[in-house]
Amino acid sequence: MNNNKQITILVTIVLLLVSSKLISQERKIAQFTVTEILELSEYTSDYAFWYHPFFVRLGKDGEIFVADGEAKHIRCFSLDGDYKFTLGREGSGPGEFRFINDMDVTNDNSVWIFDPNRKKLIGYNGNTGKHFKEIGPTPHTTGRLTVSEDDKIWISHFGTHPPEMFTIYDINGDRSRPVAKMRLHDYQDDILKAVALQNRISYDGYGGVVIGFHWWGKFFRFDKNGNKLYKASTLFETPMAEVVTLDFYGATGMSVARDSKITIRDLKVDNNIIYILSCEGVEYTDDEDKRYSRYIDMYDLSTGEYTESIKLPNKIQKFDVKGNHIIGISSDGPIPIIYVWELRGFN
Repeated sequence: MNNNKQITILVTIVLLLVSSKLISQERKIAQFTVTEILELSEYTSDYAFWYHPFFVRLGKDGEIFVADGEAKHIRCFSLDGDYKFTLGREGSGPGEFRFINDMDVTNDNSVWIFDPNRKKLIGYNGNTGKHFKEIGPTPHTTGRLTVSEDDKIWISHFGTHPPEMFTIYDINGDRSRPVAKMRLHDYQDDILKAVALQNRISYDGYGGVVIGFHWWGKFFRFDKNGNKLYKASTLFETPMAEVVTLDFYGATGMSVARDSKITIRDLKVDNNIIYILSCEGVEYTDDEDKRYSRYIDMYDLSTGEYTESIKLPNKIQKFDVKGNHIIGISSDGPIPIIYVWELRGFN
């Protein structure tokens, strides 16, 4: 088969889910103040013109990193909104990328992205913007990433064949080989159901990860050895089509049945809290009230149990949280806007 041709893999998963419904638990809005401290857009900065902001992350000293998927660069701003520098550019050379599948920022302010087209993990110094390392090629062209405190990069794959849940790389080790692969058949059947569903992943602060499934409304916590600690549900047991057909075109991603629902738009763990941006609407719709959300639901890391919710002033589609700051990509208006909020009265 010609390697230059796109290979289409049709995967049909029969999801044996009982009729789904809203759990009796209702949202409990947290009793602290959410205060906007920054708005970044083309209205406020010449450097904040976004074509398609894919991801936003907060650095160790409040730096703001915005990955623009169309412009093929990552821009860094201070928490005051001042432009600092640009990381990366479009291309296939060192420090260049053709697509960003995910981005994470470490405690020492290293910025890592996963380029599925080049099949590379690319690292930048978040203090200077300089490229310093590449890892790969990776065995798969889909996945989300998170970086642990012991310099391990976890990639959570979706729609892969063979069906591996995680591939783990050591930043300081062999650049071309993962240190571990964890196959789905090592886990229980309920995880097998979600093999091809898009996911979100976050380091849990204790050597393991929390992974949530985009269209399923469930999340799992794994320890550093890949052992499942628990499975938990979001507030919404969202109805899904019994059969979901997924198409993979090389590295360009996947599509799902149009009646599939979003339940975990984004997920982040910080200070023993799992933050989940939850939506109740469908993925493919022009109704932004259904595609995005102003609610970030909070779950206890040790148990996976729901505690309370943050209600934001604006609907967002992606976010990050660090301490008492939340950053989000808003889609309320005609242009994308990056907001930073401070949680006051938050312990």
